[in-house]
Amino acid sequence: MNNTNNDSLISLAYSIENCQFTTVEDLVFELCIKSKFIDETDSERKSSKSIWVKKMVGLYLQAEALENASTGKCYLELTTKTVNEIVVNKKKTAAIIVGILAKQVVRAMPNYDCE
Repeated sequence: MNNTNNDSLISLAYSIENCQFTTVEDLVFELCIKSKFIDETDSERKSSKSIWVKKMVGLYLQAEALENASTGKCYLELTTKTVNEIVVNKKKTAAIIVGILAKQVVRAMPNYDCE
């Protein structure tokens, strides 16, 4: 085996491992931290925002599973050919959840009182 094949195999192994251990919840928290909605200490100390985000992720994933069961949609099996697609799907799902979180925050805003 030449060096290029070894590098490709190492890269593929890293991609598979990264795909297996990166959860949608992790990606949501990354986006929430990036947007400064929460910070690293919030997620570490289990603040109310952090607990709420975890709950919302769980509820979304449960709803998605129910919907998939009702429509017959199957999750992709992790193979060397589907790694990139699975990662992209996880990132899309995380972005959808963060959008839902943002809408929930806006809905919770108090009405303007001009008096």
